[in-house]
Amino acid sequence: PKLKGAALVEAIKALLTNTADPQVQNGYNTLVSPRRQGAGQINVGAATKSPVYVTTADGTGALSLRQVGNSTTFVLNLHNLSNEEQEYNFDDFGGGFTELRNKANGVFHDVQLAGARVNGDNVVVLKPNETKQVTYTLNLTNIKKNQLVEGFLRFTNSKDKSTLVVPYLSYYGDMTKGNVFDQNANDPKLIFKVIV
Repeated sequence: PKLKGAALVEAIKALLTNTADPQVQNGYNTLVSPRRQGAGQINVGAATKSPVYVTTADGTGALSLRQVGNSTTFVLNLHNLSNEEQEYNFDDFGGGFTELRNKANGVFHDVQLAGARVNGDNVVVLKPNETKQVTYTLNLTNIKKNQLVEGFLRFTNSKDKSTLVVPYLSYYGDMTKGNVFDQNANDPKLIFKVIV
């Protein structure tokens, strides 16, 4: 199908997001937070070759789930631009992540949350030129309230093993319970005082 105007802009933005390569944080073995790296390092060659792109409800290639509970359902739209059937295998990079600060050096990095998984269709088959809505669920089990839950969703093409990624961000609990100001990493005392 020929895309024009706003539909073409949406597709190009999503293709650049979906085909980016998520990066691992230097000195750690986990991916850099989507809040810090977006979808990853742009791969223009992969974007121009991809027969499929993924969008969320707001028409972008990134998923903002906002405040979530134990189970949150969402829909992804997979768009096949080709005249051939396309098959993709889904995974969530082993689960969600949350932010942690290394107390020794003050560096923030993400750690895997064992109780955060995205479940849904493991295989998605798209007919030629088809747009398909696929439902997935973020399930949170035995994890601490009032923390970020973020990560990446991955679709791997069964033929050429190319990948499409969708970064996601959510907050488990009550966003109003978090600290507005962070304490300096190297300051053991409170930096804000109440003046009476």
